[in-house]
Amino acid sequence: MVYPENFESKIKFDKIRQFVQKNCLSDMGRDLVEAMKFSTEPTEIRERLEETQEFMSILEEEDQFPGDHFSDARPFLNKVRVEGLFLEVAEMVALKQSLESLTAIVRFFHGKDERYPRLTAQAGDIQLFPYILQRLDSIVSRHGSIKDTASPELGDIRHRLQRKQNGISRRMQALLQQAQTEGWAEKDTSIAIRDGRMVIPVPSAYKRKTVSSTTNRLRVKPLISNRPRSSKPTMKSGNWNWKRNGRSPGSSVGLPKTCVPTSMI
Repeated sequence: MVYPENFESKIKFDKIRQFVQKNCLSDMGRDLVEAMKFSTEPTEIRERLEETQEFMSILEEEDQFPGDHFSDARPFLNKVRVEGLFLEVAEMVALKQSLESLTAIVRFFHGKDERYPRLTAQAGDIQLFPYILQRLDSIVSRHGSIKDTASPELGDIRHRLQRKQNGISRRMQALLQQAQTEGWAEKDTSIAIRDGRMVIPVPSAYKRKTVSSTTNRLRVKPLISNRPRSSKPTMKSGNWNWKRNGRSPGSSVGLPKTCVPTSMI
C-alpha cells in the first residue's frame, strides 16, 4: 500500500517522535529517533513493543541500571582522525564516561536473557574497547583532571612543581613569623593571595619601612653589565637609578629577584 507523504502528520506520528526526542539523554538518541519511521510490518511492530515493555520493566523494577553519562563522542572522535590533533581533557573525560556506561550496560544484561531477551540480545551486539578504556583510566581521573601518572615526564614536572611550592610556602611562613616577631605584622595575620601572589598584610604605618621578598621573577628591565663599581644605587620615585658623579648613565637597572622597592608592594 502506498501512503501519502503527509501520512505521519495525519496520524500524529510526528508528535510522538517529538515527545520521544525530548526524553532522549544524548544527541545520538535524538538522531536515532529522527530516523524512525512508522511500520506496517506485524513482526517488527511486535519486536519494538516487546523491547519497550522490557525497558519499562527495568525502569519500574531495577534500581541499578546505568543510565548516566551518555555523551555523543562522534565530533571529537572525528577530530582525532586528523593526524596531529588530539583530545582535550574534557573530551577524554566524556569518552571515558561513555565507555564506562557501555561496559556497565553490557554487565547489567549479563545472565538476564530470560527476563529481558530482546534487550539482552541488543546488548550482546555492543562492541567494547577495553584497552582504550584502560588507557583513559590511567590518564584521566574521575574528577576530570590529568593524573600525575599519565606519563613519566608529567609526573616529574609536577613533582618538581610541588617541591617548589612547598619551598615557597616554607619561606613565606618564615617571613611571616619574622614580621610578627619584629612587630610590623599583627599576631593574627595570615598569608594572603593578591593578584596570584602570596603577600603578608602589614599595617599602613609599616609599608614604607619594609622591602618585600618575591618568589617569582619581576617584570623589569635586564641588569646592565657595564655598571661602574663606584656607582651607588639610590631610590627615587619608586625606581632604582644608578648615579655617578651626580649624573645618570641613562640606563635603567633591573632589580634582583629577591628585592622589590616599597613602592611596588
